[in-house]
Amino acid sequence: MEQSFTSLPHGFLNALVNELDTPDVIGITLGGSYARGEATLYSDVDLACFLREQSPLPPRRYLYRGGYLLSITYVTVAGIRQRLSRLPDALLFVARQRQVLLAKDSSVKELLQEIASFNWASLYQVANQDTIFT
Repeated sequence: MEQSFTSLPHGFLNALVNELDTPDVIGITLGGSYARGEATLYSDVDLACFLREQSPLPPRRYLYRGGYLLSITYVTVAGIRQRLSRLPDALLFVARQRQVLLAKDSSVKELLQEIASFNWASLYQVANQDTIFT
């Protein structure tokens, strides 16, 4: 049986937040297996850095810190809201659990609340038009 590593060392996430926090960052969330409490020895640490709307989005970054692989994605609140209008993306976002590590304003927390209470009715028509299964 694979050993569980569901928590990170004390202060690890705080140090990451301090390292990633810039004036353009409005929030940082933890996702993936660490957010779900299911991390293993081979799990990466999935972070999303929410940037101000006018900020250019850097590409995804992969780093090692303290023996852990970090996967850092840069997004905007508006960009995630737009992606929720597409069925494949909505399925991914709604199924994923996230923990807020930094929230400089209420927009990231409000977005996560919207995702948690996502209304699928807006996508029924899109799903019915999907020809994958016909």
